[in-house]
Order: sequence, then C-alpha cells, then structure tokens
Amino acid sequence: MIKSMTGYGSAKGTVEGIEVSVELKSVNNKFLDTSIRLPRSFLFAEETIKQAVSSHISRGKVDVFVSVDSSAAGDMSVKVNEPLLRGYVEAIRHIAEEYSLPDDVTALSVSRFPDVLTVEKNDIDAEAISQGIVEIAELALQDFDAMRLREGEKLRDDVLSRLATIDSLVSRVEHEAPTTVLEYRRRLEQKMTEVLGTAGIDENRIIAEVA
Repeated sequence: MIKSMTGYGSAKGTVEGIEVSVELKSVNNKFLDTSIRLPRSFLFAEETIKQAVSSHISRGKVDVFVSVDSSAAGDMSVKVNEPLLRGYVEAIRHIAEEYSLPDDVTALSVSRFPDVLTVEKNDIDAEAISQGIVEIAELALQDFDAMRLREGEKLRDDVLSRLATIDSLVSRVEHEAPTTVLEYRRRLEQKMTEVLGTAGIDENRIIAEVA
C-alpha cells in the first residue's frame, strides 16, 4: 500500500454545544513535524491532538487548524446579586415611606442598579472538550488518509507505467544489440578501408573500436 506524503483532510462537529472545525494538510519532510493552531482558550487540547496525528502519520510537515465557534454554547450566564438587590429594594421602600413618595419599584428599574446583574463565564469541562475535539480530528485524519491513498495509487500507477516503458526499451535493445554491433563494425571497416586503402586493416583495432 503506497501513501502520498502530501494530503489534506477536514471534519466538523459539535462538542459540548461548541461548533468545532478541524483541517489538516501535510507536505514532504524527512521527519514528523506537527504544528497545531488552536484558539488560546482551548490550548489544553493541543497535546491530545498531536498524539492523534502521530498515530496516523509518521513523516511529513503537518499543519492542523482548529476553529471554534462557542457563540451558541451558552457558556455565559447572568446572575442576580440577591443581597445587594434586597438592600436596594429595602432602601427604596424606606425612602418612599419616610418621604411620602410613590413606591414605584419595578423589576426592570432595580435591574439597572449597579452590580445587581452580573455576567459570568461558566466553567467548561476541559477533558470532555479535549476528547471531543480529538474525535473530530480523527475524522479529519481519516479523510486525510483517504486522500493520501488516492494520491499513492496515482503514484504507483505512474511508476508502474514508467517501469513498463523501461522494460520494453530494454527488451528492444537486447533484441537489436547483435545487429547493431555488426552494422557498426561494417561501417567502421568501410571507413577504415576508405582512409587506409590497400595499407590493410588491423583486426584487433577494429575489435577494440567496436567494443
């Protein structure tokens, strides 16, 4: 089985609500040189991806590109500062009673007070996400291997075609060699006769020239 050292593969999937796309390409190289490009917040998955690559590829310069879209993952949440909100409401009602003012507190109005609502980033399961990314990378590697096999088959067919041509030419040379030698000797004797005339021809010299 012949595999090309160059190739390309890609795959997409969803991990913990995160859209992940993996692309990889390789070019010829004496040793395995793997470069992983990941968003900074997902660098924890780099080593596991590199191990997956090395299980499929032994040589070549391999570039792996991992794109992550977490916009639909729901990794952000809004939280209510209950003690602070309670303090705001009590203070407003106290003001209303103390100064005979309308008590028009609404949920929308108190939500606008400083620090009542906070937006926080949820904790992520790094191990689960890392494993999910690797599974998508495996699909990209399978696509990559399929392309390498197709390219390898083309290389094999090309090499076999050239070998067949060489074999045909060698057979032709072997078949025509005796006739070619005799023809060369005949022409050589003719030229020497034209030059030397009746001086005679050295048989050993002819043999050496023909050889």
